[in-house]
Amino acid sequence: ENPLAGLVAAAGDFRKKNRKFPPSRFKIDADGKKWRLCAGAAVLNSENHILVGERIHVQDSWQTPQGGVDDAWKKNGNKAETITEASHRELYEEVGLKVREHVIVEKAAMEDENGCRYETKGAGDWMSKLGFAGQELHWCVYRCIQGQGDEDPYRMCDLLGKNGEEAEFLRVKWAPIDEVLENIWPKKRPAYENLRTILKPIMKEWENRCKQLDLSGTWSRDASLSSHVVLGLVARGFSKDEAKRKAGQPYIQNWSRNNNDTTLWTVSTFNDDGKTIRRKADYKIGNWEEPYAGKSTIFGMSVDGTKSVVKRRTAFLAEPDADEGGIAHVTLTQTHLGREESRRYMKEGRMVLKRTFLPGFVGTDNATVSTEIFVRLEQ
Repeated sequence: ENPLAGLVAAAGDFRKKNRKFPPSRFKIDADGKKWRLCAGAAVLNSENHILVGERIHVQDSWQTPQGGVDDAWKKNGNKAETITEASHRELYEEVGLKVREHVIVEKAAMEDENGCRYETKGAGDWMSKLGFAGQELHWCVYRCIQGQGDEDPYRMCDLLGKNGEEAEFLRVKWAPIDEVLENIWPKKRPAYENLRTILKPIMKEWENRCKQLDLSGTWSRDASLSSHVVLGLVARGFSKDEAKRKAGQPYIQNWSRNNNDTTLWTVSTFNDDGKTIRRKADYKIGNWEEPYAGKSTIFGMSVDGTKSVVKRRTAFLAEPDADEGGIAHVTLTQTHLGREESRRYMKEGRMVLKRTFLPGFVGTDNATVSTEIFVRLEQ
């Protein structure tokens, strides 16, 4: 649970006082009923679960971030929002997530398609006072791109409320869409059934994209194309001279896909001769452990030089900078040195390895990012 739950609630109560609501875009149906346009933000993780939050003061009420689509007024430069723009804003205001930093858009909201209306009478009823019969909810679908947040949304979400808005949620979690549907407010259920229909082909396509990522072959790091490798090694405790030496050494790996499981990769790392295997590991999707002994460049020194085990988690994540398909193979590693996210993806025929290292066990302010470029060797 969120240890700052009380603070979140207090911040929300404080900001609620004297709050001024912007005018909302709306539609009027054939019967003369007025429906407030609403944008919903559905964020998917690598397991095709969606991000939901528990609403403040409404225990066990879990839903996605959502909110009204602002009409033209002074705070938005007198320019009405699109539904997708409203979804981006609500996602940031309610859970602190930004497009391209935490998520990317999988399917933008359509102005005249996939909207689902539901009446809001009895839900505080402030909208009835403004003449609204309810809301017309449209969905914008996102995909999480941050490894730490893909595992645990608390590592990327900020629930205190942004842009001066009151806090909306006490807690967040990843949940299967069917679980969310079982517990949603009955009046909103049709809108979430609509979401499930929208998500079905997106989820299927995601599974196919993950299987199609091709990292196969033997790869050699090109030091002339790589950047900040020395900085990353120094952050792990190496002296600058030792880091320079290691950054210039050959680094050769072979990636081989499992015949029975297309998402399982066996990775062999070679000694400087490029022939003798010094390390071999199966990178399976989900949580796994890797034993090692002695000193490892990435894992550090094992306890007393004897055999140790590091905890790892592998997933496929969306990658904005990758070639067509936009998929990265990402592994999170926890050692006594800190946490690392290693992200591999294809770019113009080369394999890019982007490492983000966080020393220690808490905080993200001291992250060190390095980029290593690998070229495929002739077989």
